[in-house]
Parts: sequence; structure tokens; C-alpha cells
Amino acid sequence: PAMELKRNGLRTLLVLGITLVAHGIPVFDMLTGLTGGFGNNILGLILPPVFYVSLSRHKSTKGSTTSTMELALCGLCVIFGVGFIILTLATFAEQVYADQIAHSR
Repeated sequence: PAMELKRNGLRTLLVLGITLVAHGIPVFDMLTGLTGGFGNNILGLILPPVFYVSLSRHKSTKGSTTSTMELALCGLCVIFGVGFIILTLATFAEQVYADQIAHSR
């Protein structure tokens, strides 16, 4: 019973905290879009090729090597990921600027 009270208390505090953040940030949808844009690009396009290349280089000491084509494709994925992060930042800045103009009128 005591452990269940602690868990329910923690859940209640988390829900209240998230509610305060959602109400306290006027453009919460933009914030979640920005974090999603960063997270998805990093997790989906940047980290997998970096891990693949680093693991294949670690394995290459045992005889297998990473081909030039694999390195080129991994580099292309990383470049696309960085480009999408830049586009996410540009879109976010444009939306913030448009919101500032709309609120100044």
C-alpha cells in the first residue's frame, strides 16, 4: 500500500507538472514540433550511420572493411539529417517571427 501511494503521488505530480508547462508556454505546439524535429532527425538520420561506421571500423581490425559506397551513403544520410535540422530551425524561426508580428498588431 505505501509503495502504491508513492507511485500514485508521483503520477499525480507528473500530470500536474506537465499541465503547468502546457499552460505556461503560450506556443507549446511549436515547442513540441521543434523537439520532435530535432529528435527524429538525430535518431533517424544522424546517429545510425555514425554508429554503423564506428562499429564497422572497430570490426575492420578483424579483417572486414567498410566499402567506399557504404561510407558515402552514411555521409549522405548525415548530411540530410543536418540539413533537415537546419530546415527545422529555419521554420521555427519563421513561425516565431510571424507570431511576433501578429501579436504586435
